[in-house]
Amino acid sequence: MIEIETITIKEATEIAGGDEQLFQEMLDKIRHWLQQQPHLPQGISDKRLQITLLTSKLDLEKSKKRIDLLYTLRTLLPEVFADYDPLCDSIAQLHKCMQWVPLPKLSPEKHRIHVVRWINNDSSLFHLQDLLKYTFMMLDVRVDEDVISSECVIWDCANATFGHVLKFPPSLLKKCDLCLEAYGLRFKAIYFINAPTYIDNLLAMIKMFMKPKLHERIKIIKSGADSLYNIVPKSILPEDYGGEEPSMATLTDMWRTKVKDRRAWLLEQEKLKINESLRTECVINMDNLFGVAGTFRKLEID
Repeated sequence: MIEIETITIKEATEIAGGDEQLFQEMLDKIRHWLQQQPHLPQGISDKRLQITLLTSKLDLEKSKKRIDLLYTLRTLLPEVFADYDPLCDSIAQLHKCMQWVPLPKLSPEKHRIHVVRWINNDSSLFHLQDLLKYTFMMLDVRVDEDVISSECVIWDCANATFGHVLKFPPSLLKKCDLCLEAYGLRFKAIYFINAPTYIDNLLAMIKMFMKPKLHERIKIIKSGADSLYNIVPKSILPEDYGGEEPSMATLTDMWRTKVKDRRAWLLEQEKLKINESLRTECVINMDNLFGVAGTFRKLEID
């Protein structure tokens, strides 16, 4: 079983610019708010509320919107959140072509480092919705077990082909961006290493749906991970990249085991959805949720 280094709620509160008293006051307020939202599931965990507050820098209104958005998307995006089972066929297929590993040790700045890579250059095996589903499964487990502050992603493109680039449809990228906003992920940096020239095409699409602030944090590096040693300590990287942690294959298996062990809990999370007919307060704009006017039902042709 993988063991992950994490920060404390107290440390995360300080990073968010608050103190324990303010955090407790905001937590009480969001609990009270949730009880007054009949359209939202009432089985949302206290840990989810805590992490949402922390990633929202203790902004109560932003936290409300993210909670509402998250469970709205869980209802409206079956391609990502339905069949939320780590043993389903689509996840088994993903593991044949992709590895996504949140590293066990934090960086000196307390960032969670992720290493992502294709392990098969057959792009027919890769589907973005499968990657998103597994990524959010791991993230849900982390929300329950970790204290999330900020993320740094190293995406190794050594096995990337132009066929992989074509598997990033704009309609799904928009939905992905909404999911990342709902989870409140704070990316400090995204590094594309061993990057072929056509990765520029992929980034051009991604940036269409990305906040300008994040544009500046994306770095394309033609060489390998050794160029990152002055940014990410070599000691916390997998041995595949000259580090002291287990190999990517071993870490992948350890994360798969952790996620599988939480299978029953993840299947319960799938049931937590909104009941739109009971909505009494609009903290998100349903008509413009996917970037154009109209209901989601009208967008199902994307």
